[in-house]
Amino acid sequence: MAAMNKHYLSANDFLRDVWRLAASIRKSEWKPDFLVALWRGGTPPGIAIHEFLKVSGWDDVRHLQLKCSRYRGIGENAGEVRFTCAEPVFGMLRKGDKVLIVDDFLANGCALQGLISIVDSADATVEGLGIAIEKGFQEGGWRLRNLGYHLESLAIVDAMDAETGAITFRQQD
Repeated sequence: MAAMNKHYLSANDFLRDVWRLAASIRKSEWKPDFLVALWRGGTPPGIAIHEFLKVSGWDDVRHLQLKCSRYRGIGENAGEVRFTCAEPVFGMLRKGDKVLIVDDFLANGCALQGLISIVDSADATVEGLGIAIEKGFQEGGWRLRNLGYHLESLAIVDAMDAETGAITFRQQD
């Protein structure tokens, strides 16, 4: 296997990129009451998106984080999505609330679909999904879009070559 050249983002680069996603969300038709970021990876973009929305005039959006797990280890999932300490978060949702869900990666969409079902059970609405990196070669994004959810992804990876380390990104508007 060829040596892989890794590229690391600085904190400023990460913030700049996530603000691009936040700007896209801000320009959309959605206006959430809540922003729920999935702990751990979704929390940094969730905080940045929340701050962007706040300074751009949407200062009434509440920001919550929720711990979600489905994996036992790398590449090994537990089958079901589990939310830890979720009762306080879900207890805050009220009928008619609009929720923006933020996460770092979207692969098969199981974690998002688990959270969507809980939001639905509270008679709240998922206003949109904000994802830093979507694995376009897996079916999660396709499935969620076909279910009618508005999904904004900062980057969509269409292919990854483990041998060469090459990554192919989808062209987006």
